Amino acid sequence: ADTSYTVSFMLRNGDDARSGATVSISGSVDSGGVDNAPVESLDLTSGPGDMLAVTNGASPLLLVVPLFSVKNVGQSLPLVDASNTITVTISGSVDFPAASTITLSGLIGSQTANDADLALGGTASSVFGNAGAWTLSDGTLVLTVASGGVLSA
Repeated sequence: ADTSYTVSFMLRNGDDARSGATVSISGSVDSGGVDNAPVESLDLTSGPGDMLAVTNGASPLLLVVPLFSVKNVGQSLPLVDASNTITVTISGSVDFPAASTITLSGLIGSQTANDADLALGGTASSVFGNAGAWTLSDGTLVLTVASGGVLSA
């Protein structure tokens, strides 16, 4: 009588933020006769916990839209044909776990050739494995959170 059964299933989340769902359970017990015995409908208790730095993120269908709350960019030198360090400072509203990507685009005007392992500096460079993938033609740098890393909110 005290045996617990656990099932899990995959759903695709909606595309709007929402405060979460109240999930209820009900049923009926086959009585072997004409009518089944109903089981009282009750609200389920959501598992407590934060997830990806979202408060109560373990609650079913509580959905947030991730965003960058800090997003700054600057350069070290505005002179032609000079080496120039671009510095980007970001902070997300959620954690970015390993394999998450951040794409910086619009960096047109450089002479730096394509480089799948463009060296990164700065205090957060190790989160991205100290390198990003640079594409000259569209001025794009893709940063991928390294295995075992997390870009924390």
